[in-house]
This record gives sequence, structure tokens and C-alpha cells, in this order.
Amino acid sequence: SAQLHEIGHNLGLAHSNEAGTYKDQTGFMGYSYSRDDQNMCFNNAKNWQLGWFDDAAITIGSPGSYTGPLKGQINYVGGGDPVIIKIDNPSGADYYVGFNHDAKHNSDTNEGQNQVTIQEYTGSGYSASELLAKLSAGGTWEKLLSDGKLAKVTVNSINTDPENGAAQVTVTVGTIGK
Repeated sequence: SAQLHEIGHNLGLAHSNEAGTYKDQTGFMGYSYSRDDQNMCFNNAKNWQLGWFDDAAITIGSPGSYTGPLKGQINYVGGGDPVIIKIDNPSGADYYVGFNHDAKHNSDTNEGQNQVTIQEYTGSGYSASELLAKLSAGGTWEKLLSDGKLAKVTVNSINTDPENGAAQVTVTVGTIGK
């Protein structure tokens, strides 16, 4: 996994943090393990930065909302259900929502297994991401954006089936209290 971490740097990816450098262990750009066969992927922000899953990525601005399935990258189908949801913050860091599905080529993820994860990432170049939340079914995360609008992510349910699993989510960006 250390090799993939270093390849990530060569692709232009900075570290994945969580209250400290390297501490986001939901993907390869956090702490790397000395294993040659680790089944793990990059996190939501890094996948967005690389342009991976572009046809299964959506952006929600203000006002906007999405309710429906959020697939883990292991069940990516081009043009299908979203794999990454970007919450557009008018000025400052944006937020990236994904389902860290613990199966197949992501079966060795070390943190946030089968949870919806939210990372913060600023810009489009070499910049660290920060893991902000790991949500199980029933979990909610809220963030006041730079324009005073409230962003909210709610995990309605999670299906961990390796072939058809997904998190059912509601993501809204709108006025405070709405």
C-alpha cells in the first residue's frame, strides 16, 4: 500500500488527513501499511480530483438536493447511480460524500467501513483532504457554508451486499432551517 500511496503523489494527490497528517485511513493517501496486497481505494475527494467516476458524480449547489442511492466505487456502473456527491461551497473548501463499501477491491479499508464518508478538499491541485465524518444508517452531518446556507447529509439506510450494496442518502443545500 505504501507503493500506491507514492503513486498517488505522482498523480498529484496530497495526503488524506483526519485531525492530523495521514490519519484518514479510508483510502491510500492516509496512513500506508506495509502490505503488498491491500484491497483499498482512494477517498472521495481524491477520486474527484483525479476525474475518476465523472459520469457517476454529481454536484449539489444552493439550493439543491438529492435523495437516492449512493454506490460504493466497487459497484460503479458508468452513467449509473452516483459514486461521489460534491457539495459546492461558494468560497472555500468543497465537501465530497461517498459510500466506503467494504467489499471486493475495497475489502481492506481500515476506517469507515460500510459508512458514508465526507471529506473536505480545497481547490483542484495539490492539496490535502480532511476526513470530517463517518456516518452509519440514521446518521446526519451538517455544515454551514460560506454563503450562510446549510448543507446536510442524512444516511437513510445502508445495504452492504457486495453486488448491489449502496447507501440511501439525502443531501440538501439550502437556507438555514430548510
